[in-house]
Amino acid sequence: MEDRARMQWGGKLEYLFTGIGYSVGLGNIWRFPHKFVKNGGGTVLIPYLLTVCLCIFPIIIMEAFLGQFSSSGPVAVWNYCPILKGVGFGIVFNTFVTAIYYAIITMYAFYYMTVSFVSIGDKLPWQSCNDEHSWKTNLCNDKPYPDISKLGDTEKISAMSTLAQSACIAGGSTDNYTAFMIQKQHCFDFRSPEEEYWNRFVLGVHDSTGIDDVGPVVGRNVICLFIIWAFVFYCCLRGIRSIAKARRTGKIFLHHN
Repeated sequence: MEDRARMQWGGKLEYLFTGIGYSVGLGNIWRFPHKFVKNGGGTVLIPYLLTVCLCIFPIIIMEAFLGQFSSSGPVAVWNYCPILKGVGFGIVFNTFVTAIYYAIITMYAFYYMTVSFVSIGDKLPWQSCNDEHSWKTNLCNDKPYPDISKLGDTEKISAMSTLAQSACIAGGSTDNYTAFMIQKQHCFDFRSPEEEYWNRFVLGVHDSTGIDDVGPVVGRNVICLFIIWAFVFYCCLRGIRSIAKARRTGKIFLHHN
């Protein structure tokens, strides 16, 4: 029996959108801006651009060239140089590990997207510390952080006092803002509703006592993760053409929104 012909791209546009979709993902939206600001802002661009131009682009070009030229997978492509087959197995293992944790990240994004659609026309559940929320604790505080950059010491103290419990602030006060913050720093132990919703409702970390006790399985997370893996399995089953169409549809949707 002859082997089934290897599926080919439908055109250059499909290959382009798949490549862009593979390169740009949630990591660029979530992780990169945080690391960018944390490590010096614009200064990071110098080593980042040097790495992209000298390392990343050449490797991507070489990978695309070898794949298109040989029409082989990451292991079989090294048949011309068997000593480098370990690189292919390393790529497969890396893809396997990445797919596991990336599916979980995508699951969280899918969960928040679903809740956002369900809550259209109403407040999102993580926007307030209402008593109706079972995940809320006494540390939950949904008051906006005041802009104190142009205020005097007295106004700064008054503005910051809204973020702490009045009983904790009362007594031993001072007119000096710096001294006030040092003296009352224990009064500002609060959490935003977004943090409480994420940790206590989505993850349920309060049900875990440590790494040896992960707590109960969260059913809604299991359902969302199953949907994500079902979608991944369907795309792999249908082949690269369906992956290209899915990525192109996603890019068009993001562009129009």
